[in-house]
Amino acid sequence: WCENIVQGISRKFSHHIIAGRLMVIHAPEEFYPVLDGLKRNYNDPDDRVKFRSKQNVDYAFLLNFCANLSDYYVMLEDDVRCSKNFLTAIKKVITSREGSYWVTLEFSKLGYIGKLYHSHDLPRLAHFLLMFYQEMPCDWLLIHFKALLTQKEVIRFKPSLFQHMGYYSSYKGAENKLKDDDFEEDSFDIPDNPSATLNTNMNVFENYEASKAYSSIDEYFWGKAPSSGDFYQIVFEKPIKISKIKVTT
Repeated sequence: WCENIVQGISRKFSHHIIAGRLMVIHAPEEFYPVLDGLKRNYNDPDDRVKFRSKQNVDYAFLLNFCANLSDYYVMLEDDVRCSKNFLTAIKKVITSREGSYWVTLEFSKLGYIGKLYHSHDLPRLAHFLLMFYQEMPCDWLLIHFKALLTQKEVIRFKPSLFQHMGYYSSYKGAENKLKDDDFEEDSFDIPDNPSATLNTNMNVFENYEASKAYSSIDEYFWGKAPSSGDFYQIVFEKPIKISKIKVTT
């Protein structure tokens, strides 16, 4: 089977392989731990537990292999559509985040699609997935990994750069028509929101703090009884050359 797959890929994509744009790896069977009789933490059927546990090990093998190939790693699937300028948009965001701490930057709200990591974090992410491979699905583990490395908030950018295009799940071929409604084909104008401190002299309603207006997720600031002379101040952590400001109300 492996030889047939290799021959087929080599025949169809030889140019990309020679150029170094395509690498195909195969995890040896002995790499996998026991996948039968695992814990059913969420009362899933045994075959589903086995499927998602194996998937965690699959990703662990992939992450460990990719650790020294580049500076950054983005998690994708084979059935996604990319926005036209996704690479330029990601580079722009990375540049704007220089000097600030982050573990995961998210360019899609679906599962583990479009999650960006520093490559130096990949070995411990691989170890983390292996350690808890039977506990929960991969996308849930990624949330815990980010929190354990003290990234307190989700850093997600809109519009999304990746759209899920598949119709069937890898699990038993069940239907999976999930779509990211934040995806845009032309996403060059993705806001990067450089790291900053937010201040205001307006009274805040409940917990809708000033920082939530600058958040990359669906949050907002709510000031009570604003009046002339009130301010909302953004203090960047380092000097920034601003090209555009977008205020959504």
